[in-house]
Amino acid sequence: MIIMNLQGFLRGGKLMELKALLEVIQVQRHDFMNHLQVISGLVQMNKPDRVRDYIREVSREIECLGKIIHLKVPEATAAFLVAHNEAAKEQIELAYRLQCNLAHCTIPGPEIGYALEEAFSRAIGYLASCGSPERRLEVHLQESQQRYTFRLVFSVPAGCAVVAAGDKMTGVHEKLAAYGGKAGLVMGQSEGEIFLVLPRRASELVQSGT
Repeated sequence: MIIMNLQGFLRGGKLMELKALLEVIQVQRHDFMNHLQVISGLVQMNKPDRVRDYIREVSREIECLGKIIHLKVPEATAAFLVAHNEAAKEQIELAYRLQCNLAHCTIPGPEIGYALEEAFSRAIGYLASCGSPERRLEVHLQESQQRYTFRLVFSVPAGCAVVAAGDKMTGVHEKLAAYGGKAGLVMGQSEGEIFLVLPRRASELVQSGT
C-alpha cells in the first residue's frame, strides 16, 4: 500500500526526497520482519498475554500509518512518511490527530508536500537540538468549511529560542500565500506551534454537506 501511494507521488514528476522515500520503504520492511520475529518468539515461549499486548501495540502503529497512506495528496503522504522516519531516528514520538485526507485542497500537490516537509523539518530539528525533556510532537490535521489546518505542537524548554524556525517558515508562507494559504509559527511560554492553512474547494463542501 505504501509503495502504491508513492508511485503516484513519483508519477507527478516530484523526485525530491527519493533517497529518503527509499529509506522509508526499507525501514518498513525491516520493522515488519522484526514484528514477525518478536511475535514468533513470544509464541514459542508460550506467553500469550505478551503476544496480545505486542499485537495491540503494532496495531496502533499500523492504524496511524494507515491514516497517512489514505491522504489523497501523494506528496503529502511522502512528506508524512519521511517525517515519521526522521522523528524515529531522533527518538521523537509523533502523536497523530488526523481527521481528514486533503481530498479537496486547492493548492498543487508539490507545494503541499514542500510546505509539510519544511514544517516537519523545523519542528523535528528544533526538538532534536533544544534539549527538551519531552520529545513529543503532536500532529494535527483538521478541516473546516473553507480550509484545512495542519498544526505541529511541541513543548518549549525555558530559554530555548526558535527564531531560526520562524525565519524558515516565512519562505513557506510566501509560497502558500500565492494560493490563498498561510504558514507561521506561534510561541507561548511553554508551548510552540507551527501551522499551515490550506484552502479547500467550496463546491465540494456543498456536495459533502460539511
